[in-house]
Amino acid sequence: MMIKRWLRLSSIWKGWIDEFDKIRKYFKAAKVIKGHHNKVINVKFSPDDTKIVSSSSDRTIRLWDVMSGKEIKTWRENPGYSGAVQFSPDGNTIAACVLNGTIQLLNVNSGVQVIELKGNEQLGLMSCIQFSPDGKTIVSGSHDGKIRIWDVKSGSELQKLEGTNSINDVNFSPDGQCIIAASADIKIWNVASGDMVRKLTKTHHGITHAQFSPDGLYIVSSEFDYTIQIWDAATGKDVKKLEGHLGTITGVKISSDSRTIVSCSYDRTIRVWDVKLGTAIQIVKGYLHYINGVDMTTDGNTLVSCNEDKIIRVWEIF
Repeated sequence: MMIKRWLRLSSIWKGWIDEFDKIRKYFKAAKVIKGHHNKVINVKFSPDDTKIVSSSSDRTIRLWDVMSGKEIKTWRENPGYSGAVQFSPDGNTIAACVLNGTIQLLNVNSGVQVIELKGNEQLGLMSCIQFSPDGKTIVSGSHDGKIRIWDVKSGSELQKLEGTNSINDVNFSPDGQCIIAASADIKIWNVASGDMVRKLTKTHHGITHAQFSPDGLYIVSSEFDYTIQIWDAATGKDVKKLEGHLGTITGVKISSDSRTIVSCSYDRTIRVWDVKLGTAIQIVKGYLHYINGVDMTTDGNTLVSCNEDKIIRVWEIF
């Protein structure tokens, strides 16, 4: 009787573990991509998740094939790129900030520079850029505290929003109607009117990143005190703080289903957070150098990261 009961409990326990393993999948190292000759500052997946664009202190931007890890194209610029780089929503264009204060729009297929956005050369280095959801405009932030909205087709500056401190991050809301900017605090602007509609302030340390979740329900910010804050997008109230990093947070990505946050830090870790639980469900360790950037594929099954050792690493769920 006891043996039968033990066997039954064992089978139930094993079944629970099997189901648990299906739920709690973990990222493991899948491949390394080499080619840069200096630290890699930023990496981004293309919208179809087949390519990676990287920006490096070796004065190049490189395009890579995710499956093979092989280099597809290289762009070189003197004096170099600042690190801010983004794919357009259709994946056909790459926007890259140059150290001379301009923004280059590069055709992914031909490699040709489509247009150059000028007007900030003497005022401050472009620190961050993002395409609007429809791909028709670009928002940029710079160290002079200015936020600019550009027309992609003509390259003209459409609007200038006056900030007060260096802009560390800018992003559009999912519907494209608002812009969120990270600086000493978090400000949200209405694109149509140019008015600031909300300011989120809770820290005296300053904000490194700020973005809306894809479902538009919450805002995620990272702060110079090594924490991540979740805000209610409708009310502006802070609802959750994610703690665990031991160094400046250098990259934040929200999954397309808005359930997971991935962050990287100068503490040499990547952390995967469950939004609902507010806890880290995985900590990726083993780096010997600072991690500068991280991104996630649309299906949430692959990560890409970059750091000071010139290497790009791809992580996959197993």
